[in-house]
Amino acid sequence: MNLPHLSSRTIAVSVATLAFAAVAWPAPASAQEWPARPVKIVVPNGPGGGTDIVSRILAQELSTTLGQSFVVENKPGAGTTIGADSVAKTDPDGYTMLMMSNAHAVSGAGHPKLRYEPVKDFRMVSMVGTTPLVLVIAPGSPRGAPLLKSWKNTSLRKSPSGKA
Repeated sequence: MNLPHLSSRTIAVSVATLAFAAVAWPAPASAQEWPARPVKIVVPNGPGGGTDIVSRILAQELSTTLGQSFVVENKPGAGTTIGADSVAKTDPDGYTMLMMSNAHAVSGAGHPKLRYEPVKDFRMVSMVGTTPLVLVIAPGSPRGAPLLKSWKNTSLRKSPSGKA
């Protein structure tokens, strides 16, 4: 997908606001309170990373607050598309959720034959957090000073608010 009028950062930030998505909410006609049974949170990354850790903290808080188990299931692979695909194919009853990151924003570009629509097949529940990306180099690198000097003059180093 080529969107020349939008920067990749804009697209990533926009879709990243879908940080915590569910396929659908329980049917409004249901007489039962939600959640009436355990809820699965699919993390499309390996265990131990930032998304996994945040998901586990959130699952514990939701379990305590709502009185029902929220279970984290890691389904890593293919740039997060394996986990996302499994949630997209799930019964839309609100009991399977996806903790997505900005990788979800670019999954369509990197995997043009997805079996799901990265935006249309998910509904945002809440923005859970934001994560800055940091560019680093090895200490003492001879490229450090020229790189920092060129970086200082680029508009890419500014935040969306326009502040450095």
